[in-house]
Amino acid sequence: MKNKLLNETIYFFCLILFFFSISFYYADLFNLDRHWTSKFDQELTIAYNALLFNSSIIQEYTDHSAYFTILSSSLYLKLLNFFGFVDIYKFSQVVGSIEVVGLNEIFQDVIFHLRCLSVGVNALIAVAITYLFNIMFKRKVFSFILALIVFYLYGNLNNLTNIRSETFSILFLILSLIALKIFFEKNKIVYLVSFFSLLFFSILEKSQVIFYIPAILLFTFYISEKKISYNFSFLENINKNKIIFQVILFLIL
Repeated sequence: MKNKLLNETIYFFCLILFFFSISFYYADLFNLDRHWTSKFDQELTIAYNALLFNSSIIQEYTDHSAYFTILSSSLYLKLLNFFGFVDIYKFSQVVGSIEVVGLNEIFQDVIFHLRCLSVGVNALIAVAITYLFNIMFKRKVFSFILALIVFYLYGNLNNLTNIRSETFSILFLILSLIALKIFFEKNKIVYLVSFFSLLFFSILEKSQVIFYIPAILLFTFYISEKKISYNFSFLENINKNKIIFQVILFLIL
């Protein structure tokens, strides 16, 4: 048992190291420090809203919500400021420093670090996809090859060095599928709650994810190794206090 746990730990450590390495390698080829106006995209919008968020000002970008992208970006900038990597992490500082530093330098520094965050999240997505394939097919090498194919898809490489709302939406979607697969295996309500919560977070991040629901329903038929039934006997043994706590936690989030 200990050897199996050790092997699993080493396997996932190697996965994280590998995908982080190749992610930053290809990101460097795309030039992470390119000018922030080089490509019209969501980078400026997300950076601007992250600065607003840190100044306790409501976000202005509501087309795709991108709530978790903006929240993560704001926390990431605050963390970088704490360790001295960036000087400006909130909008009130921009107003006070624009004459000294310049708007160009401010956004160049902020967006560069947000691109680094995007590379890290994309690496985590690749690890999550590998894990999903692994619990589906129970074959590590085959799962790794499939994940590598997905990693090299044009859309993924294109999003690698751009901070976009899709990035976190994909991460939540993959994690929700993992939770769904584990629910079918262990039949525990916590995984079903996790599935719906993560799926909701993914939709909240990018509203178009709702169109994937039919595909998710097909996915449930594929991963279910038992005949579909409407037996909810597992609900009889649920701790009511635990369920209440989970519902409250979900509503707070």
